[in-house]
Amino acid sequence: MVPVAPQVSGYVTEVPVVLNQIVEEGDLLLRIHSRAQLDRAQRNFNRVEAIAVQNPGALSQADRDRATTQLAQAEAGVFSAEAELERARETLGVEGEDNPAIRAAAAALEQAEFNLEQTEIRAPGRGIVGDLQLAEGHYAVAGQPLATLISGEDVWVRADMRENNLGRIEIGDPAEVAHGSRLVTRPR
Repeated sequence: MVPVAPQVSGYVTEVPVVLNQIVEEGDLLLRIHSRAQLDRAQRNFNRVEAIAVQNPGALSQADRDRATTQLAQAEAGVFSAEAELERARETLGVEGEDNPAIRAAAAALEQAEFNLEQTEIRAPGRGIVGDLQLAEGHYAVAGQPLATLISGEDVWVRADMRENNLGRIEIGDPAEVAHGSRLVTRPR
């Protein structure tokens, strides 16, 4: 069993797998996006406004105010990050590779590119998705497991048999293992 944990924090924007799904190495398990909070707040605000236009009495003013505030907070967060980036650009100082600000910016760029690569969590090998308890909108914390991948290489099958059936089973008898309505493996 391999815990699946992100290396970056952010909101889960896509979960293309389901519990107990068989995946192959490299299959996408989930995607994380740091701008998802703004996107979600914008969608929520749009829904509230549409309801308010269609049926003005359906929502309280507090509901509308809450959606407006959440959108404004998300926009402010993105605006603040963009302003910080611009401020860093303006204070770079003298040109050249020896400029400490340029070195720091290059290191920050490398880190940002690495973090971007880490927003897609892929299966490290063939296996079954287990202990998956998240959905789009879930906030993923770096290093905290979000699911488990059960190895597809070393598989144990447990069968609970009644004692009176054991006398009919011999070592080497063929067996079929079904997962839900799908046949997972057939004897050779």
